[in-house]
Amino acid sequence: MLQILHKGSQISLPLNPALDTMLVDGIVYSDSVPAYLAQFVGGKVVTMEADGYVALCDGADSTKRCLGFVIDDAAGSFFENKPAVASGQLGIASLGFGEVITDQINTTKTFKPGDLLYADTGANAGLVTNATPATGSNVAQVIGIAGSAASLAAPSLTIFLSI
Repeated sequence: MLQILHKGSQISLPLNPALDTMLVDGIVYSDSVPAYLAQFVGGKVVTMEADGYVALCDGADSTKRCLGFVIDDAAGSFFENKPAVASGQLGIASLGFGEVITDQINTTKTFKPGDLLYADTGANAGLVTNATPATGSNVAQVIGIAGSAASLAAPSLTIFLSI
């Protein structure tokens, strides 16, 4: 879930067609959701890989900058059209947005207003965390500041963006 509170820019990043098993010979098979598309849930943080395709942002990888938040789930729902699959593009809320609300947070953490926020790492890549990722000698990218409290019980987190 992503709620945009202030207008800004939107960009589209290409999905890797080699990993999209929903589109076969130009036909979209909507009764399944491949793992590649299922990872791009509205409100997760993304980056761009060296090959030019979108990926979940991993806060431990200081070589790639987080670019923004996924606007809509890439796989869509069974009862709706699948624009990301049809276009091969994923809509991203990017630079220029002042404030967003997302529930795509690391729910093992408790957030409070003023916390510095980062993209999580490893299996939690793409989720928002308030734990500074270990990035060796490099400084982890701050993606925003918490504007509200959030936890497992109430996962909606307001973020004042810095990306």
